[in-house]
Amino acid sequence: MATTPTRNVDVRADTVLTRGWGGPLMNINLTDRLVKTLPTPASGNKTYFDATIKGFGVRVTAAGARAFVLNYRTRSGRERRYTIGRFPEWSTVAARTEAKKLRLDIAANGADPVGNIQAEKAEPTMQDLVEERSGISGACTMRS
Repeated sequence: MATTPTRNVDVRADTVLTRGWGGPLMNINLTDRLVKTLPTPASGNKTYFDATIKGFGVRVTAAGARAFVLNYRTRSGRERRYTIGRFPEWSTVAARTEAKKLRLDIAANGADPVGNIQAEKAEPTMQDLVEERSGISGACTMRS
């Protein structure tokens, strides 16, 4: 008599993987249908990882929001989590394709998508430049 594997075994507080019956931990094959039916956690969020791309998964929040994510490590070894996009605006197939592109860029060029966003946010705005140049802080107004 065959037994079916148990599913949804907690590994970390925010991560859920599946475990085959008595076997090693493994990831699940994410599909649009599965992502739509994943249970929402009582509080916080849980991440379900895909079997085909290392680090690719879907994060489900207690509020019911679902977003595709990619976990990766920078060249310096820092672990990062990049949000690809929300479900259903992003299909599982489109998000998986984007994750493949990001993985290739990270491996080949040492890309850091989260680091790029942080650097972009740290760049000065036009308002910052005007304030620095004129020595005036606050909103710039024009008089007629």
